Amino acid sequence: MTSLESSIKALIAELQANRNLPKYQFERCSEPFLALFLSEAIEHHFGLKVSIVAPEFPLKKENNQSTNVDFAFKILGQGWLFVEVKTVAEGPRPEQISAYRQASQKTVNELANDVKTIRSATTEKRKYDALLERVENCFPHIGNPRFLYLSPHKENPVACESPWLEWRSFETLFAGFQSRNHPELWRLASGLFELPPQ
Repeated sequence: MTSLESSIKALIAELQANRNLPKYQFERCSEPFLALFLSEAIEHHFGLKVSIVAPEFPLKKENNQSTNVDFAFKILGQGWLFVEVKTVAEGPRPEQISAYRQASQKTVNELANDVKTIRSATTEKRKYDALLERVENCFPHIGNPRFLYLSPHKENPVACESPWLEWRSFETLFAGFQSRNHPELWRLASGLFELPPQ
């Protein structure tokens, strides 16, 4: 019988084998692993206590549609931290950065109200209700959010957006990291996040 460990190894090997294929969405496929370890890595690197609010958090555009940021975290005793993840060293999309810049100038309460506005204009109200429940559970909402751009670049690709947009490479964020919550899985999956500067 195949062991759970060997099955996980096979899954991770499949992800790594496919990551360089032109149409393979490595970020999306590896997101469940990243979601488990990213909060711990942020705590280790920045010295912050965080909890995940939701992946793919919607930031409202003028037409009540949204630009989604990869992860939203609540910082204990502070505001929120939004994290955009890139696993290849490609330049950020200008319209994406523009949406993040606008969101950085809003309070977390205003962003939460924006989610309610998006909900009123969508047919997927049950999904937005589930998101809003998570948002409500993260009160109090303090101040403006921080934004972090995580990528495998050699140099900061968003330096012109400093100081509102911070940047870390995978190599820097995960340097010396060991998972406390999922040590055995980290032992198997850590290779997914060994993205040398490109």
